[in-house]
Amino acid sequence: MQEQRFSIAFDTTGVEKQVAELSDMLRHVFPDGIPNDLVENIPRLLSDVVLSDGGTALGTDGIGQRLITLKIGSGFEHLMAALRTGKISEVIHTKI
Repeated sequence: MQEQRFSIAFDTTGVEKQVAELSDMLRHVFPDGIPNDLVENIPRLLSDVVLSDGGTALGTDGIGQRLITLKIGSGFEHLMAALRTGKISEVIHTKI
């Protein structure tokens, strides 16, 4: 029995779109600069990455190709909601 071989690719377009959306929102809400307390929470937000199976296909060379899609998790939505509603103090003083 021959073992099936796979290659793995990561689709980062979801993360890229989320980072662009966050960047635009931060520039809009804080035109004079982002508060340091919020800046300190950004790495924690960006480390909450969700991986999901984007599907598998068999390549012409017989090697299976698996696509893993990436998105920033629930901390992103929590932060964006706080920015949209002006309740950023709730995010700054709690873990994202």
